[in-house]
Parts: sequence; structure tokens; C-alpha cells
Amino acid sequence: MKVLFVTSEHPKNTWGGLGTFTREFTKVLRRYCSVVVVYFHFDSDEPPAPDSTIDYVLVPEKKFKAFAPEAQVLEAAASLRAQLQPIMNIFNPDVIHCNDRQTFLPFRFDKNVLYSSHLLFCDLLSMQGLDDIYFQELKIEKSALMNSCLSVFYSDFAQKRASNLIAGKFNPVILPLGFNPEKFKNSLLNKNEKINVGYF
Repeated sequence: MKVLFVTSEHPKNTWGGLGTFTREFTKVLRRYCSVVVVYFHFDSDEPPAPDSTIDYVLVPEKKFKAFAPEAQVLEAAASLRAQLQPIMNIFNPDVIHCNDRQTFLPFRFDKNVLYSSHLLFCDLLSMQGLDDIYFQELKIEKSALMNSCLSVFYSDFAQKRASNLIAGKFNPVILPLGFNPEKFKNSLLNKNEKINVGYF
């Protein structure tokens, strides 16, 4: 099996956690199948070079003057798809894993998209900064859930939340996240107490 794994948060960025997830998940996934990892660089700073996790770094080009947020989002998606097509022609993936909502639009017409959402719809942190751009992301999220062949959720709560919002027009799969207890200090493991995780 061949998986094209697409993310918009670089593994070197440990703030949000999605970069760490990408690094650890693809490391294990590569043991079982052929994986190509593509990173979309949306920031205005210099894009990083490919490394041991990231095979391709793509930056959206702006060839059309777009001022409305929706037009800017679609222009970025069109640019990224044009850059992706040669990679897809060579690799010919069985599965396109869109790892967050900002990666979905270039693949909105593909039939083999698996979409995984880590920040489903309006999370409490994002509610503080609602703007025109974020409303576009909500539209993208709904489109991803309704048009992907599979949507992956990491908890029953997230799956139910999506189901209530889009009336069940999608194919959900629940894959709970886990952690490796061997990475915790031995002093924690020797106690017969629960390990309380404040944020994951």
C-alpha cells in the first residue's frame, strides 16, 4: 500500500502537537507501507528543507490577485494541486491522508482521501479569534468530512460532535490516540497510581 501523507504543521513545530504527531505516526506507518510525506508551508518565513520525516515542502504561489478570503484559500489550493500532480503521477498513492483541514482542498475531488481532524470545528482556543479566514476553515472542515471516503476521529466525543453538525453524511472511524508508557520516568511507572494526562 502507498500512502501520501499531507500536513500543514512541520514536525519541528512542537507547540501545537500536530507536528509531533506527524513525526511519530509516519515513523511507524513506514514500517508497514510506502509513505511519502508532503508539508504545506503557509507561513511567510523561509520554508524548511526536506528532512528525515518530510519528503516534499510545497509553498502556495500567488498568481492571481485574490482579496476575498475564500478566493485566497482556493488560489492556494489550486497552486498546491499543480505542484502535487507530478508527485502523485509518480507515486500513485492508494490513500491520500489529509492530516488537518488546511490540507484538504487540493484533494477535494479525489476519491481515495482519508481525512483526520485534530481540531474539530470550533475548539475553545480558536473561538477567541474567529475571523473571515477561520470561517473558511470551518467550511473546509465540513467539506472534508462529507467528501472524504473516511474520516478519522480520535475520540467518541469528536465523532459525535461531527455527527451532530453534519447530520451523519460521512464515514467515521474512531482510532483512539495512545501513548507509550516506557517514555515516562520510571518513578511514575512503579507507582500503582493512574497517570493523569492534562493535555494530549
